[in-house]
Amino acid sequence: MLRDQLGYDGLVLSDDIEMRAVADHFSVEARSVGALRAGVDVVLACSAADLREECLAKLERAPDGVVEDALRRLIAFKERFAAPKVVALTEPGPPFASHRALASALREGQELEGVAGPSFDPTERA
Repeated sequence: MLRDQLGYDGLVLSDDIEMRAVADHFSVEARSVGALRAGVDVVLACSAADLREECLAKLERAPDGVVEDALRRLIAFKERFAAPKVVALTEPGPPFASHRALASALREGQELEGVAGPSFDPTERA
């Protein structure tokens, strides 16, 4: 329904497949491969290591088409949200010209726009 009727193509995570509501009624294959067939991209097995291993073994034997759709959506998610953000600098640096100018003004004791109070020498003792 989520994919076909609503057209959602984003990432879908399962609930924990160890929950009794599904674990008592469905096989590991039905809970893992079946979840991917139903449109889930990430199958969560949160506690039992042996269940995670069995789940992985079932997914490794799943038809490529079932796994490829999930991988495509996972890659798209990672590209959108996990890619590093590159911010272009407005000037070469460091040291930045604006920082050097500020340091120079501070050394010369100039009053700076937007800075309240008289200039002072921090090395002088009161």
